[in-house]
Amino acid sequence: MTAPATTPLVSPSLPAEALPRWTLARMDAFVRVLRHTGNVAAAARAAGMSRQAAYRLRARLEGQRLVVQEFLLRGSEEGGNGGTLAAFGEGRWTPEGPAFEATAQLTRLRASIRSDRQLTVSGPIQARMDRGGTTITGQLTVDRARIQIPDE
Repeated sequence: MTAPATTPLVSPSLPAEALPRWTLARMDAFVRVLRHTGNVAAAARAAGMSRQAAYRLRARLEGQRLVVQEFLLRGSEEGGNGGTLAAFGEGRWTPEGPAFEATAQLTRLRASIRSDRQLTVSGPIQARMDRGGTTITGQLTVDRARIQIPDE
């Protein structure tokens, strides 16, 4: 699957620096309200950010297909940039059930938010889900890794 020539992977409409960053306190507030209400906009407001700052999704229906033009997720890091995951893809209902294919680019994405286990990765990935299961492949590189082993 290739991205449409006219659709950028990441929209230039709002620079990443202009959006609020995820922090542990914001994540806690977001998840607490989301679990209680099931409303992303309310959860984002509780975290002190807009729904668009929490994530960005641009998608459209084309017949029986859902075409995701852009999905942008910002990683978490206290006081800094937790990186991004930018993706596009499409899903559809088949006689065997739902099927989805996506391509994503991780850019310095903080994959772990624990202070004693820090992992930041970058690279392209491809994901596919259908009746046969889920497959994720890619070429990730570790930008930063730190694992503290507690003293016994």
